[in-house]
Amino acid sequence: MGESDRSEMQLLDIADLMRQGYDEAYIDEWKERLGVSDLFQECLESIHQNNAE
Repeated sequence: MGESDRSEMQLLDIADLMRQGYDEAYIDEWKERLGVSDLFQECLESIHQNNAE
């Protein structure tokens, strides 16, 4: 699996998690450990932008 495939999969996983709801404290801890904080933030900003339109 290539780097972009992995990032796309992670982005889809994060978006799905946000739609379903999540334990913010738990996710905050694990997004740091897994190194996906930037990706998580990007997804969060995208969702807020789409909701504002």
